[in-house]
Parts: sequence; C-alpha cells; structure tokens
Amino acid sequence: ERFDLDDLILRVSSRTGLTKTETMTGVEAVLLTLREAVDRKEFNDFMSQLPVEFTRLLQSPNPPRAV
Repeated sequence: ERFDLDDLILRVSSRTGLTKTETMTGVEAVLLTLREAVDRKEFNDFMSQLPVEFTRLLQSPNPPRAV
C-alpha cells in the first residue's frame, strides 16, 4: 500500500500516541540511521522507492560517508 509522508505521520502518530512533531522526528531519525548504516547506493535505491517528499526530512540526501 502506497501513501505519502503526511499519511505515514498520521498513521504512526495515531498508533503510538506521539504528537505529529515527535513522529516526524522519529521518522527522520530512522532515515538518518539507515543512511549511516548502509552504503550510498543501497540508501539511494531505498529512497527512490519512496515519494520525493520523504527526502525533505534529510538535510543532505547524499552526505560523504566516513571510511
């Protein structure tokens, strides 16, 4: 099932009892952690499957990775 960022925030917020702001912060943390955990190509492949608006959660979608 496909849905946009706002719908994701509403769904997670309603299920967790978190505010929309807390939920947005959590979703951002998950994306940032994933970006650090996998290589750039894999992360970009993952992000390309999400609606473009998800990238607004990331300050820089392709930061340099520490080696």
